[in-house]
Amino acid sequence: MAPDIVLGIPRGGLPLASAVANRLGVPLDVVVAKKIALPSNPEHAVGAVTADGAAWYDDEVIRRLGLDEGALEPERERARRRAEEKRDAFLDSRTPPTPPARPVSRWRFRWRRRRPSPNTRRKPTT
Repeated sequence: MAPDIVLGIPRGGLPLASAVANRLGVPLDVVVAKKIALPSNPEHAVGAVTADGAAWYDDEVIRRLGLDEGALEPERERARRRAEEKRDAFLDSRTPPTPPARPVSRWRFRWRRRRPSPNTRRKPTT
């Protein structure tokens, strides 16, 4: 059974999702998420939030650091606004398709670095 919509995740997933949506003849939409960072360290992610406000947290990190979700609310809202801005840029004033109430097809592509073969010889450093 074909999905009613295909969702692509930016930064690699949209070209593949677009090809799948075209092949199936269904609409394409994007799902944009941004990291929720620690207020004291913007490089340390403790969760993610989408443009519509759905949030996921790394419960282990939050527990280990003695935080609660309320303390992260300002950062969650900043990340949600950034995700909303990025989603709006992708939509370019088009109305997003309405997701169906049943499962959708979600596509993400991630590049993987190849590991050298165990038989590969390396030059000794001098």
